[in-house]
Amino acid sequence: MIRSDFPILRPGFHYLDSAATTLKPRVVVDAELSYYTEYSANVHRGLYPIAERATQAYEGARDKVATFLGTISQSIVFTKSATHASNMLATALEPLISKKSSIITCVAEHHSSFLPWRHLSKKRNIPFHVLPISEAGMIEITKIDELGIDPKEHSIWMFNQISNVTGVCQDLPHVLRTIRAIFPKAIVIIDACQSVSHIPVRVTDIDCDALFFSGHKVFGPTGVGVLWLQEELHDRLAIPEYGGEMVEAVVDHTPLVQKMPHRLEAGTPPIAQAIGLGTALEWLSKQDFSKIQKHNEYLAKELVRELSTIRSIRVLFPHAAHDSGIITCHTTDVHPHDIAADLGSKDIAVRAGYQCAQPLHEYLNIGATFRISPHLYNTVDDIRAALTALEEAVALYRR
Repeated sequence: MIRSDFPILRPGFHYLDSAATTLKPRVVVDAELSYYTEYSANVHRGLYPIAERATQAYEGARDKVATFLGTISQSIVFTKSATHASNMLATALEPLISKKSSIITCVAEHHSSFLPWRHLSKKRNIPFHVLPISEAGMIEITKIDELGIDPKEHSIWMFNQISNVTGVCQDLPHVLRTIRAIFPKAIVIIDACQSVSHIPVRVTDIDCDALFFSGHKVFGPTGVGVLWLQEELHDRLAIPEYGGEMVEAVVDHTPLVQKMPHRLEAGTPPIAQAIGLGTALEWLSKQDFSKIQKHNEYLAKELVRELSTIRSIRVLFPHAAHDSGIITCHTTDVHPHDIAADLGSKDIAVRAGYQCAQPLHEYLNIGATFRISPHLYNTVDDIRAALTALEEAVALYRR
């Protein structure tokens, strides 16, 4: 039944790249189409009927996101993407940084969660610490005692919940308890891009200060992301972008900024995309997360079991199959791009490259990898097709 919700899944097409972007159910496509064909107007401006309907739908989408995360709507900011959210935060938090502050992240971060903070550390000339991961892929949080961080100063911590390479789900409650016990002024930011479609994500359970994800990773449209902010941060952030709609008035050339969340949404927002995202989360909320996890775990374990029998292929962090279904592989004598291209020619979609996480590949002392990431719409037939094609590709391209 779920597979039939996705119009792109024609017979013979095997989509196994959900960690890059998830497919969109028909209800999401219809929601965006409805906006464009029935009430395509700007929000928070017009007083005519379709403009008011657009505003109601846009703010209704915000309410749906808030419900999904277990928070209040005022804490939800719509962004262009997760990358946009990360960069916005790096700008907005800069005034809280002193010469004695530090930025701490993990080697397993996506470039969007790594580079904005690396840039900020360079700009402000403050330490940038990169924590290692264990053999199991977990953050080595016990290493924080060795970093020389001043507990009296603000420190910024940036971690993913599930890595797009290892597929490992971090024990964030433990990580945050450890950090907060030593660093009371820590500001902890969570990248939930991979986790939000696999496990229930409730900000109150994580106890972080900020969290973001992209719409297209959770069955929603491209061009929209979500940034959640702890209420205590609302009035402490610098304004990262100026323009229309984020101000109440401009008096004597001085802007009087709006309250949250509109103060962080300068310009025309991604209206159709936000409406589509709200619909996607509403659709996802009707699914059983435990069944999604069991389904993805079953497919991933099948993959790991069979991949381990193929010469030249080594599965990274195979134990993480139960966390996310993300399976990343290193090849010894076949280039991953050859594998991905060969599978692509057979209508099988997988990802090859550094997965936007080159620091992790360098840490693991490996080159490019290929990744298979099934999700709730995949079947055993997709897995079998991929495995058969992989065996053929390895035999063809083995050096």
